Amino acid sequence: LQKIAADQAANVSSEERFGSDKDICIPNPGIVKRMIGRGYSENAARRSVVMTRNAGYDEALRWAVTHTLDPDFNAPI
Repeated sequence: LQKIAADQAANVSSEERFGSDKDICIPNPGIVKRMIGRGYSENAARRSVVMTRNAGYDEALRWAVTHTLDPDFNAPI
């Protein structure tokens, strides 16, 4: 799934990808992988990266730590 998302992202221009806050955010696979390595589920890792709009590992980790108890934290997105 991550490979498909990365392939699709490669075919989208940067202007289309980052045009507005309403655009779909494709999670950065590298950040997701680091979050999974930290012990988060794939769903939680993807949610953290999306919610921080691919801002970086530190931001995703910070978001995950503060939202771990959210009822939808591990829900698929």
